[in-house]
Amino acid sequence: MKIKILSEAATHYGYGPYYVSSKRLEELFRFFHLSSNQLHKNAKTFTFNPRVPKSPFEDDDFKVIEDNFTPRISLATKITDAIDALNVKKGKFYVYACDIESRLDDDINAIPLNITIQKCKEEQNIGPEYGQDYKLDQFIDKYVDDIKKKLKISYPPHGRIYSPNQLPPKLKKKWTGCVPDAELTNEYWSTTDTKMYYIGVVVAGDTHVKLSWQGKEILNKIEKEESSSWH
Repeated sequence: MKIKILSEAATHYGYGPYYVSSKRLEELFRFFHLSSNQLHKNAKTFTFNPRVPKSPFEDDDFKVIEDNFTPRISLATKITDAIDALNVKKGKFYVYACDIESRLDDDINAIPLNITIQKCKEEQNIGPEYGQDYKLDQFIDKYVDDIKKKLKISYPPHGRIYSPNQLPPKLKKKWTGCVPDAELTNEYWSTTDTKMYYIGVVVAGDTHVKLSWQGKEILNKIEKEESSSWH
């Protein structure tokens, strides 16, 4: 099966007919999710379910400084951003994509975290100092009296609280949608089950994705739809 959409660009960069540039994929799809595991088995798509991350962002004291209670699917508009969000320098990842730009019937209602983080940085919430160098103990110090009152303790709570999901409900709510590196990784969240197309495999640091047979099929289908819309 000839993949017309890939031939020129892929051959130009020396990758051959079974690769497509990340840039081209980003023109075709709005969102991406990467996984170190092959989740789809041999299917064309895989439906992701919202989950709380197993390894949330931690400060230097190994205390969690991101929302670790809201189930979500992390998405990115660029494959490089998705890799950056994983905080890895090397590795092979399976590429999943959704929200085909040329279709109006499969839009994903995703939450942009670069907007929600501004709320996190408000003084009445976490504070303007919130970011990758923030420490959870700063938040505990700020609301120490409220925490002790709600937990009904008299001693400092620093040794008892290691993550936002341990905070009293009103204080925990202030961490909703907060991820300290969201502005750098351009992260989005989907909070509902999300079906995504399996595209292929990318290696960290590479600019092209090696297509799977599923990826070739969906790209050819999109190309045919685009071609017919031009006539």
